[in-house]
Amino acid sequence: MLADYVPVVLLLAIGLLIGVSSQLIGKLVRPDRPDPEKLSPYECGIEPEGDTLSPNAIPYYIYGLLFLLFEVEVLFFFTWAAVYQNMMLFAFIEITFFAFILFLGLIYAWLKGALDWRAG
Repeated sequence: MLADYVPVVLLLAIGLLIGVSSQLIGKLVRPDRPDPEKLSPYECGIEPEGDTLSPNAIPYYIYGLLFLLFEVEVLFFFTWAAVYQNMMLFAFIEITFFAFILFLGLIYAWLKGALDWRAG
């Protein structure tokens, strides 16, 4: 049973090795010349005045998250289309239910004003 996980562990080890080795090689190869201007809060050398935190446009981020949600939905539809021949009625009922739930979510987001750019 544990032999089934050998490829997964091997792939994880290779990924970890590539990540760590690329960081180490980068640290060894790159020049290390810190400049006081570069280490200042802004590279232009101007000291910040007042509140440096600016308000974020929250509707923009909500719009982006909704886009990601529906992009994942499209991936699920492609997967469903690939196995539709084998599952027929069950697959149709499953995808109809899934699409209905996502449609309800879209209606909810629309009614809450999440898709309105001027809401923020």
